[in-house]
Amino acid sequence: MIKNMPTRLLYEHSGEILAEVRHQNKRVLAIARAEGGLLYAAFMLVSVWLSFIRRLPHALMERVRIQRRSRQILTPGEVDSFLMQETPHD
Repeated sequence: MIKNMPTRLLYEHSGEILAEVRHQNKRVLAIARAEGGLLYAAFMLVSVWLSFIRRLPHALMERVRIQRRSRQILTPGEVDSFLMQETPHD
């Protein structure tokens, strides 16, 4: 999402994006805790975030490349409407 979404929409929907990240973190913790306990779950969550951070520079370089050559296929309003739909974990 970081590399494909226009900056304005990332900013405007940062609350919803962070809520989804929080939801996904809870899922990782719950699944990992069921498989190996609390310590294993904490290790898994940290490893997921370290993996994300390690890949972030490449994603940002790809973002620049994509944004340079992108033609706007969806209007910002259309993307807004997709993001404002209810999600199952609300």
